[in-house]
Amino acid sequence: MMTSLPLRARGAAASLAGRLPIAAARPLADPPPGSGLSPVMGEPGLPLTGNSLGFLRDSLGHARRFHDRFGTVFWTGAFGTKLVLVLGPDAIGTVLANRDKAFANKQGWD
Repeated sequence: MMTSLPLRARGAAASLAGRLPIAAARPLADPPPGSGLSPVMGEPGLPLTGNSLGFLRDSLGHARRFHDRFGTVFWTGAFGTKLVLVLGPDAIGTVLANRDKAFANKQGWD
């Protein structure tokens, strides 16, 4: 019974956090002028914790909700930092292959 208490507490905290008003969606950064790039949209979540509780409760479900709101590439605040995520086989394949050397993924492969 003791082992389920942290899971229950996380679930309760995430449910409570899910009922609080969220910050407005905004771009992570403005794309370079004339680049034709779209901004990466997302939202920071709650002050201090960001969206950490939602990710701890249901990582894939939380990411899918962001995907539904913002598309294949999105950002969020969680675990004390800003995270940029990609969701979907094509997007993940593009990042992992990194044919254009557009992503800093060397540490992931090392």
